[in-house]
Amino acid sequence: MKNLTRLAFLALMTALVAGTVTSAPASAVKIPHCAAAPAAEGCFEPDFDDVTAKDWAADGKRTVVRWVTDYGRSGECQNAAGANTSATCYYDMQETGKIQLTVGVQNGADGAFEKLTTSPWFPIG
Repeated sequence: MKNLTRLAFLALMTALVAGTVTSAPASAVKIPHCAAAPAAEGCFEPDFDDVTAKDWAADGKRTVVRWVTDYGRSGECQNAAGANTSATCYYDMQETGKIQLTVGVQNGADGAFEKLTTSPWFPIG
């Protein structure tokens, strides 16, 4: 039994050194989908259904990321913390749809929305 355990250990170490044992495949890790402008950026994280609003400008305006799905849901994530900050909002999305982000800025919570950029449609799941 000791020899079998030693052989199994040696086989595992050989596989690790040879690079045949790896972690999760790269396709299992989903990268964020983003739409960026010089003053602001909006991102959707498909692994967690997070929408993040990033503010890059010291202009006194808040960053707003409006989102819409191809199955009829919509919402927005606001970042009022100021320049060089981000705010993340969690939403529970269907895993079979697509999402589109529109990034903009506005003065205060109820100010006029100034559209900066719109993303293509990104897969949610």
